[in-house]
Amino acid sequence: MKRLLRILTVALMAAMTSSAYAADDITIGDLTYNFNTSGNAYVKSCKEGVTEVTIPNSIEVNGETKNVTGIGNSAFEGNTTIQKEYLGREGNYAVQIGTNAFKGATSLNTLAYTESSGKGASYRKDGVVVIPTSSSLNNNAFEGCTSITTVTVAYTKQVIPDCAFKGCTKLDSVALGTSCLSIGESAFEGCSSLRKISGCGGNDTGKLTKVGAYAFKGCANLTELGAKGRIYFYYVTSLGEGALEGCSSVTYVTMPEVKEIANNTFKDCTSLKRIGATEDRLRPVATKIGDSAFENCTSATYFLDANLTEIGANAFKNSGIETFYTGGGTYYTKRITLTNNVTKIGESAFEGTPSTIVFFADGTVPETLGANAFTSNPAKRVLLPMANIIKESYEALVEYDPRALLLLNSMTPVVVSAKMTVSLNNSNLVYKYVKSVSETDEGVTVETEDTPEKVIPANTALIIESIATANTNYYFHISPEPQTPTYQNYLTANTEETTLPASDGKTNYYTFAPIDGDDFLTFAKVIEETTMPAGTGYLKVEDGKATPTAIRELRADDKKADVYYNLNGVRVENPQKGIFIRNGKKVVIK
Repeated sequence: MKRLLRILTVALMAAMTSSAYAADDITIGDLTYNFNTSGNAYVKSCKEGVTEVTIPNSIEVNGETKNVTGIGNSAFEGNTTIQKEYLGREGNYAVQIGTNAFKGATSLNTLAYTESSGKGASYRKDGVVVIPTSSSLNNNAFEGCTSITTVTVAYTKQVIPDCAFKGCTKLDSVALGTSCLSIGESAFEGCSSLRKISGCGGNDTGKLTKVGAYAFKGCANLTELGAKGRIYFYYVTSLGEGALEGCSSVTYVTMPEVKEIANNTFKDCTSLKRIGATEDRLRPVATKIGDSAFENCTSATYFLDANLTEIGANAFKNSGIETFYTGGGTYYTKRITLTNNVTKIGESAFEGTPSTIVFFADGTVPETLGANAFTSNPAKRVLLPMANIIKESYEALVEYDPRALLLLNSMTPVVVSAKMTVSLNNSNLVYKYVKSVSETDEGVTVETEDTPEKVIPANTALIIESIATANTNYYFHISPEPQTPTYQNYLTANTEETTLPASDGKTNYYTFAPIDGDDFLTFAKVIEETTMPAGTGYLKVEDGKATPTAIRELRADDKKADVYYNLNGVRVENPQKGIFIRNGKKVVIK
């Protein structure tokens, strides 16, 4: 019996505690409370039609004092009449603001402390929402509160949660502490009146390192975050998809640690001019740029990034980009310059941009090149360097009618070769081949002659001189079909980077070394091992005889049936598969 009585007594005490703390709602005045597991009270709901309430520091329950420490989940959700709430919390006790606590409270404009709380005047302003010290703020807490104009976040180690102020269309300014750690997804999405967010600059106790997807989407008036006149993401390493999409007033962003620019990040940022530099240039350090990342950024004219490897679909579509450079060192204005670091370009990536030239500086086209990547009106001129004209690159770009690019100094002729046939009938260009070579102990003497047409056949080296009055870019047409030279040429084409050994007296090599006024006749002997860049040419002399690399017009006695020559002018007795010259005409044997 004694044991049973003791069990009943314990059960009765537990029931009394439960009823006092958690089992039943308690309504006092306009507010209804419930209790958390610690026994503290929180606001559960509010009487309909009330426009102003004061949440006390504590309430009396069954003769006991219970601290009021929070505003519960959905406590004022959809309440369209409540305008002002005052907190009576004393000292620095936290006020927990639950999920959806004020969601859709369209008339709410004030959340502040009472004078009796002991808080300073800055915590007691009408028209200001104050998030108290040491508080926690939960998802969607103030979503759709369309009357809020100012927010002061005082609590330390702040995390602005997902959708916290989403759709607060009259919100003008937000003051965050210096130790804001992260801003959640859609936290300020649709805050179309938001101009600035102060604080958030980072200190020894905390730094903003993460900004969620669509955090500021549609903040059309935002110009300042963390630093005057710019968006200061100095410590941010993760910048979510669409984070600043539609922020059409943003001009300047600092983000030196963001390595990947996600989809839509700056889409429709029509005033954006600068990322990470003192001049008006976009200079991110990113390796990847997502789909539509800079689409419609019409004020952005320069983009310079030495780290870039991938460019997504529509990444710069209809933007103002006219100068784009992915390498290091000098760049050309009004030109999209792409190096072989870039392995992927998505469809329509540069469609509609005002740039007039696209240049593949290394002659390598990315493994992935989407349709309409460079489509514009008028059409862009798509270029490959003369030294790197190869069939694969041409075929990848054929829809853009690519051209070969050669920069010529008007004072200095050069030897030029390519892997595909190129031509340009320009009156300022002189084309010559080496007709004959004679070697003496002092070197070689060459005889040159103009080519019959202004064409550089594939795998053929020619001497070209510009007679223009200044350095000039020449754009050569590329032909996918090989062309057979009709002359015997002693220049050897060098279409790949090649290392020539030192001349040894038996086999001697000579490279072009023109002197003004010498009519192309000067070649210098290779004395020590020399690396020749692609797109050049040289002479090779063995036992005093130069080696020809192509055939001249065939003599009558060569034009007999069943006499074949390869494209280097060497007679072939039993031709197999390939392209040959027979009876003075090109034939293909399959």
